[in-house]
Amino acid sequence: MIPKSLRLGAIWAQDKNGTIALEGQIPWYIPADFKHFRESTTGCPIIMGRASWDSLPRKPLPGRANIVLSRTLTIPEEGMILANSYEQAYREASLWLQEQGVEPKNPYGVNTWITGGGKVYKDSLDDVSTVVVSLVETVLEIPDRKKVTTAPVLNPEEWEIDTRLSDVHTRTAGNELGWKIFTYRRKPPK
Repeated sequence: MIPKSLRLGAIWAQDKNGTIALEGQIPWYIPADFKHFRESTTGCPIIMGRASWDSLPRKPLPGRANIVLSRTLTIPEEGMILANSYEQAYREASLWLQEQGVEPKNPYGVNTWITGGGKVYKDSLDDVSTVVVSLVETVLEIPDRKKVTTAPVLNPEEWEIDTRLSDVHTRTAGNELGWKIFTYRRKPPK
């Protein structure tokens, strides 16, 4: 059960084929997109799986409650809030927000973010009302036997693009890959 105070969203970057990671690592380096992620999620709890936590170059991500889902970890590492279920993760997020006493500010109206990896995105998709996708203007070549993580496919019967918060033109900065932000909102039930 999701606490009423939570407004859950998911945020990820993907290539044109939906790839979000190779061998557990983000396969591109776009500082402007990392900045967008930081600005969108700072002040909010972020919920991730253990592999996503392990892949972070610096832990915890500052200015956020780093809630890590794991069925096998029993002692939390420094800077993490450990949860062994989605329900527990959502409760921890709600408690953290209450303790902060300040409503997070981002243009998406989200106060708790799902930040990966692929299984966590897929398992929590029914719980989120907003999805923010940075679409990287590339198609990765996948070497044989590489572990590939893909984003969930958003069903157009359930999701619609919020044009106010989505890009028409490709963003670029220096010699970075181009990318666009697409914001999806869950359609109201019929």
